[in-house]
Amino acid sequence: VFGPVIRWLTKSAGYTPGVDLDAAPYDWRIPPCQLETRDQYFSNTMAQVERLYHNCHQTPVVLLCHSMGGKAAHYFLNFCLLHKGRAWIDQHIHAYVPVGTPHLGAPQGFRAAICEGDTMGLDAFLSVEEGILLARSLGSLIWLFPKKLPPSIPPTVIIRREGVLRVSITTPINLKQLFPSRVKFEHTVRLAVTYGKTTLRSKFQAPEKDSTVTFNSAFCFRTAPFPSENGSEPDRMISISLEEPGLLMGKKKNLLPFDRRVLLDLPVRSTALGFAICMPCWAV
Repeated sequence: VFGPVIRWLTKSAGYTPGVDLDAAPYDWRIPPCQLETRDQYFSNTMAQVERLYHNCHQTPVVLLCHSMGGKAAHYFLNFCLLHKGRAWIDQHIHAYVPVGTPHLGAPQGFRAAICEGDTMGLDAFLSVEEGILLARSLGSLIWLFPKKLPPSIPPTVIIRREGVLRVSITTPINLKQLFPSRVKFEHTVRLAVTYGKTTLRSKFQAPEKDSTVTFNSAFCFRTAPFPSENGSEPDRMISISLEEPGLLMGKKKNLLPFDRRVLLDLPVRSTALGFAICMPCWAV
């Protein structure tokens, strides 16, 4: 993942490995507390940051992290806060840049430990049962379980007030993973996206022969206006669901889906900022 980044930094941006550019690899199989107990990983990383800081004439360091590495770096920052204090972080860390980090967890981690296992590309050597055993042997896997943020923690998605929120899913959705008990997928399905009290739906679409379905629809919502001086805008949720056609009920012929799967729930807060940040890593 970092190969092209390192090549560009060294060849085009003038960085020198070991002087102003360094890596902090870790054993992703074990939980973060054991990384420190067994390897003194976070203590060594603090010393590594201090060395880079002094090598670069007291220039603060940028932490560039990918996937679970972003969670390891988040843990590292809290470790620094506990052992060195906020002043050390302000002095030595310029920015924390997570790329594709599952801050809210990833469904793949839950499926690997509970349902399907994860052979990690070793299908020729491991059975499904062995994949489950492998996944359950990883102490770090629970770190990736989907979770909701505590009320005191800001939401992952920040959007602009009085703007437009555009939601789209461009990758195919595998129905076999969402409906593992099904043998065939004879019904059409549609995508439902809810923001606040508003729900928008795509047209019904038939699955492909490989049981995948791709939606080209984009869902646009008007975001909340600025709150009054005495009021505050509460957090809302973006909920993305998959629905099948059900019975038409009542005079208004309301659709009652007989099977529905929630694909993603995200807490959202509107702000005066003119940009959106950090959509979490999500595997279906």
